[in-house]
Amino acid sequence: MRVRRRRSMEDRHTVMPDFYVSHATAGVVHQFAAVYDGHISAEGAELASQRLHELIADQPEVQNCGGMEPVDDEDIQRAMCRAFLEMDQEMMDEADGQGKRYGTTAVCALRIGRLVYVAHAGDSAALLCRKGSLVRLTEDHKPASVLAERTRIESMGGLINYQEDRVLGNPRGNSIPRLNMALGDAEFKFPKRIVESVPDIIRVLLQPRLDEFFILASDGVFERMNDAEAVRIVRETIAGREPSDAVAGQAANALVQRAKSLFTSDNMTAIVILFQWPAASC
Repeated sequence: MRVRRRRSMEDRHTVMPDFYVSHATAGVVHQFAAVYDGHISAEGAELASQRLHELIADQPEVQNCGGMEPVDDEDIQRAMCRAFLEMDQEMMDEADGQGKRYGTTAVCALRIGRLVYVAHAGDSAALLCRKGSLVRLTEDHKPASVLAERTRIESMGGLINYQEDRVLGNPRGNSIPRLNMALGDAEFKFPKRIVESVPDIIRVLLQPRLDEFFILASDGVFERMNDAEAVRIVRETIAGREPSDAVAGQAANALVQRAKSLFTSDNMTAIVILFQWPAASC
């Protein structure tokens, strides 16, 4: 079987196990991780990997969040949406200044204490392993598959390539197809926002000793591998071993190598975040 792989690597990622936000919440665990899958070039993904976490950290709601207050939930979600919109505008301005067009999908996880907020725009994925079982935290943003998005796009005059499940940017249909959510891609944002950048956000309250790990990965990892296999590979890789950055890296590499063995044609990036919980006592 012959598969043509992409010649250039357009994925980028960010991992910050010690994510400093503010001295006001210095005693609370803050972590951040993200995967970005660029299109047209790697420039959008590169910019997001350098800037999105900074924009999130700049949000007052994030700086003041203690990780458990009931009011944190909506505040943090609004803050992350605002950071995505700021990143989107910054990326479009940067591309316009260079006379270029580019964009990126994004999936990120912000941990504050026992709370994790997963924000995503595009078709990269976030999975949680809880009690040995798979919990999918994201839904791919593909316009033909979601009735509400189909209706929104077509009501504005946008076209959808149903075969590829992608958006076309204008009635002539001569733009490179896109997903219906992404950062950047100015030609899909003006004069009408055919492609949106406001992320879906889900909050997860971590369950000590029940939650084992997160997986964040670009869509290339799941081109031919299903979610259940990905969770199984990670569990087998980490079985009987103390959680560490090295073990997490080995698990992420195992996912990428398995995807390669399945003749995946797309770029592949995976991050595995292991949780280490204190032993139970009575």
